[in-house]
Amino acid sequence: MSLKLINKYTKGIYNLFVKLRKNFANNKAKKYIKSIIEYYDAQGGFGYDQYSLNIKRYHPMAEGKYLLALGKLSKASLHSIIDTDELIINSLARLNKYNISLQKEYKCWGLGFSYKAIEEKEPTIVTTAIITNSLIELYLQGKISKEDDLLQGALKWLDDFAYGITCNDNNEKIFIPYYSFSANEIVLNSISLWALVLYKSQIHNILISKHDVKSVARWIASKYITGIGWMDFEAGSKRIDLLHQCYILTSLREILGNEFEEDNCIDAINIFSSFGKFIDKFDAFDKKSAVLTFIKSKHVYLNKIGSYDIVKYAAEARAWSYGELLSFISIEMKRSKQYSRYWQVLANRILEILLKYIPKWISNNRPRDLMHILNGLVSYYVNIGDKNDEC
Repeated sequence: MSLKLINKYTKGIYNLFVKLRKNFANNKAKKYIKSIIEYYDAQGGFGYDQYSLNIKRYHPMAEGKYLLALGKLSKASLHSIIDTDELIINSLARLNKYNISLQKEYKCWGLGFSYKAIEEKEPTIVTTAIITNSLIELYLQGKISKEDDLLQGALKWLDDFAYGITCNDNNEKIFIPYYSFSANEIVLNSISLWALVLYKSQIHNILISKHDVKSVARWIASKYITGIGWMDFEAGSKRIDLLHQCYILTSLREILGNEFEEDNCIDAINIFSSFGKFIDKFDAFDKKSAVLTFIKSKHVYLNKIGSYDIVKYAAEARAWSYGELLSFISIEMKRSKQYSRYWQVLANRILEILLKYIPKWISNNRPRDLMHILNGLVSYYVNIGDKNDEC
């Protein structure tokens, strides 16, 4: 047998092996989607959290991610996984019950637990934006009307009640919302989600915002540090973490499209990659601070990007970070014209990691973690799934 023929058969066997492996992963992902949804519904949205380890609570943010996943699955072609109609009704009922607005025409939600200066029942733009994004998805899938009380009330709250500052950007005044009434901090990931929801509301003619959210998105994009991303978690913080990086990337790419370049997305994701997995966080310091941090800890390593010394922490990405990462990459693969193959290979790798850890994450019963994972799995299945051709 000639070497050429041997190579042909070897490649054919390898491609068949890869295809079988991907089919196995896809089928396993579908089973986990169904089991996670059924588990969450049975718990009524209650569970623990890294900020509420000993008390089961209802977590509105988790409900938002859960409802977003149901909205994506409600497409007719995806009904084979699970019937979403009753689940959507149950979820909307919970959101109505736990709405904390004191005014009937508005709807808003908070973290569901106390955090720093924020009270348990204080509304936040990040939670309300995540929930409103899911309501917009339901409207687009024909599950609720444009006049739905929850949808309109949440959009009006985000448009009217967001509390913040007006700043000048390129001789243009733009409104920048704070994280909440008590936490007067400019948190870029929260602002990006707020801008995304009001942008989608405008382009789908649901509610026309008084804010120029496209200019807000450009303002956030201008703060991108080449090869690194955004320092956005707290005022004065040097921390960059994977979850919030993905929130920002998802928002900017949808609002700005190719105005925010795909190469920036690749750099902002790749910096978290480490030996086939992903780390959860790193700090960007001047050299002196980086060396001091390195000396004090056994769990970091140093890197240099541009003018920054990067201190990477060895902790692997958290559950919700992996979930949001898979969601962003799956959507980006479908959108991309230049790097779709790259995103697909990366998505398949992250899916393998998720499938390995999901049983442990389910047993922890942390709804915010699980629902980010669920949304990641659903995004993968909707955008890649059976179309997967990585060989």
